[in-house]
Amino acid sequence: KTLLELSARPGPKASEKIDLRDRLLCLLNTRVTEARRAARFVFRNCPEIQRKVTSAYQRERRASRRQQSDDTASNTPSTDA
Repeated sequence: KTLLELSARPGPKASEKIDLRDRLLCLLNTRVTEARRAARFVFRNCPEIQRKVTSAYQRERRASRRQQSDDTASNTPSTDA
């Protein structure tokens, strides 16, 4: 097959299955996110367990946001006169 033939759009049956797959993945992602948030709260006093049940990617994003907010807070001039 040529590259053009391989890149053709899927037929209607495949398209329906892909749509179903995508919708199920969205639902699953929502549930996983909720479970991780609950685990973060439940294990908030146990950092070693919390690291095991939460997403490393999300932890890094939160740390990055905290760092950015700390940097902007320390760089803003004081309004005390």
